[in-house]
Amino acid sequence: MHGESSNSGRTRQSKGRDKEFQEVIQVFLKFFSIEVLAGLIILIVSYMFVFLYSGETRLIDYYLRLRVLNPHLPISKKIFIVEIDDETIKRLKNEWQLDSVSPLPRNFIAQLVRNLEKYHPRVLALDIYLDMKTHSYEDSLLCREIKKYNNIVVVSRITSEGAGQFSESFPLDEFTPSNDMVGFSEFFGNKDKIYRYLPIIDLTDGTLGIFFPLLIYLSAEGIPNRMSAYKLLINPKELKKSLNLSINNMRKYQYINYVSPPIPNAIGFKHMSAVKLTFDYENLSQRKKQTRDRFYKSRFNGKIILIGATYTGAEDQYNSPVSPKIYKNIQGVEGIWIHANILNSYLERFFLYSPNFWSNLIFIVISLLIIYLFFHKFGYVKGVILTSVYLLFLWVTSFVLFIYLKNVWIPVVYPSIFAVIYAMYLIFSGTVKIEKKQDHIERVWGPYVPPQRLNKLKNIIEFGDGTAAAVGRKELITILFLKFLGIEKLFNLEEETVKKILVGINRVIGSIQDDIIFLERNQGATDRFLGDGLLIYFGIPVGEENSNEAKRAIQTAEYIKQNFNFIAEKYMPKNFSEEFGFVMVVHSGEVIVSEIENKFGDKEPTIVGTSIEQVRMLAHLVASKEKMGTIWASETTLSVISENPNLKVEIEDRFDLGLHKEIYGTNKLYLVKKFSETMN
Repeated sequence: MHGESSNSGRTRQSKGRDKEFQEVIQVFLKFFSIEVLAGLIILIVSYMFVFLYSGETRLIDYYLRLRVLNPHLPISKKIFIVEIDDETIKRLKNEWQLDSVSPLPRNFIAQLVRNLEKYHPRVLALDIYLDMKTHSYEDSLLCREIKKYNNIVVVSRITSEGAGQFSESFPLDEFTPSNDMVGFSEFFGNKDKIYRYLPIIDLTDGTLGIFFPLLIYLSAEGIPNRMSAYKLLINPKELKKSLNLSINNMRKYQYINYVSPPIPNAIGFKHMSAVKLTFDYENLSQRKKQTRDRFYKSRFNGKIILIGATYTGAEDQYNSPVSPKIYKNIQGVEGIWIHANILNSYLERFFLYSPNFWSNLIFIVISLLIIYLFFHKFGYVKGVILTSVYLLFLWVTSFVLFIYLKNVWIPVVYPSIFAVIYAMYLIFSGTVKIEKKQDHIERVWGPYVPPQRLNKLKNIIEFGDGTAAAVGRKELITILFLKFLGIEKLFNLEEETVKKILVGINRVIGSIQDDIIFLERNQGATDRFLGDGLLIYFGIPVGEENSNEAKRAIQTAEYIKQNFNFIAEKYMPKNFSEEFGFVMVVHSGEVIVSEIENKFGDKEPTIVGTSIEQVRMLAHLVASKEKMGTIWASETTLSVISENPNLKVEIEDRFDLGLHKEIYGTNKLYLVKKFSETMN
């Protein structure tokens, strides 16, 4: 007997350590999961805000790459590009026997200008910076050609002096047109070195730098000289009135509206190699020259001709949204092509502005309201589905409008990002709420409910309707009342003895709870010690089949009966253990699971019904020393057990209650001799 007691003690100690370890692990995992989720949300939100900074810009980049393949874009027929390309440089070196073409020979440029001017272009723009002298004869040739015509525009340079200070470096006076039509050609990229915006430069001396393509456009519109162009640009009303341009809008990061990349065989600006206008032309017969002149005049007459270097080594290539990374055979976009795209925007009134702040704000607010209604009207899962459909609609609409309807787009990046953040916030807040409810339920039911029942209850809260049980619904439960006999004698004992006995009773209850009731096969829920007994519930807060819960109640009573004497002898004082006994009554009845609110505003589950009082009264009826250690079952409990044909209860005696069912909830009590279960 001593050996069995020692083994049982070690088993209980092992179970106690396992239970404590499991609780520690559960607490760790619970808070770890919350912190990991919170950290993940913070990480994603941080990335989203970084993405917000450039997300809309990169979306427009992507749209522009796709849109340049659209054959229906408004590409001006007034623009013609003459490229000083690798073929031109090769012919120039071979036929003129040059070792280097840096800088470009001035007589070559003069010849190119002379050949083009005889076809009467509207504007002839030289994207070649003429800032140094070469051979005096060649320089004078180019000077004569540039000064001869009033439709030539040349480029200047912008020099950054730091801290937002800029100055403009003009070409040499001999290479400056007589009407001073000089505009700067530099592009100013973002931190990622991609050129997206039209540069509007305020110079250090308080004047306005005029961009090369803008000056070309003003020249094509009949503005006679640089001073007239400058006066027009600093007078927004006059500019708006005469040319329908708004320089104020252009100061707000106006996008370069790319419509044509320099891709072979792509739809875009008309262009040709300079070699055809110089070397090939000079070697033609007079008749062929006349034919060629008619052909070129039909192409160049009244057009805006841009001359620029595209040969390898010209160092005039830039990254743009439509360039390099998409088309692997092209290493950047030459400056002359970017100028052509900008000029096209002026000619076709095809501008692409960054979205207006207030328009963005209104759109985002409306989108967020729609997303909010989706989540709170239809729940989280349907909200995610509806939000995804709504955002997909916005993205498709934005794509179609931008690609096929020119320069219209919807700023969908912002509502998309906020939708993700909001959805994650709902997940996090919902998780926290569930954790709070589970913590509350664990505090309320934890001391009285075994882990298996508690986990079922937590699952109801997490995946069900979020309540402790079916609040407000009738439930049939089975109650086991363990009535202690001999408690009344405590009032006749000394205080010190009473304290020892109460400690013993407390340990007896704890042992019954931990070693018997809380077993996985029993899963009872205990109530507080009520005066002279212990209430044990089966079927709450979550239950199974009624017969199964009644079976567990009877089995638990048998386990208590088998182990009670050993437990009492172990924990109770010896002079009281013989007087200390029990009677158990098992009774089934209907209750209503309800909630009460404490002073802190927390809701706690409670049970409403007469079944609890009935089982206590039944226990008092059969409580006597002669019946100590017996198990009694009410007629209603046996009726519930009979629903399962595999369960058998052998009856030893019966206690007739007469016609008092409305008081006791049953007409008869039966003394249980043996309980058995057969397996099919």
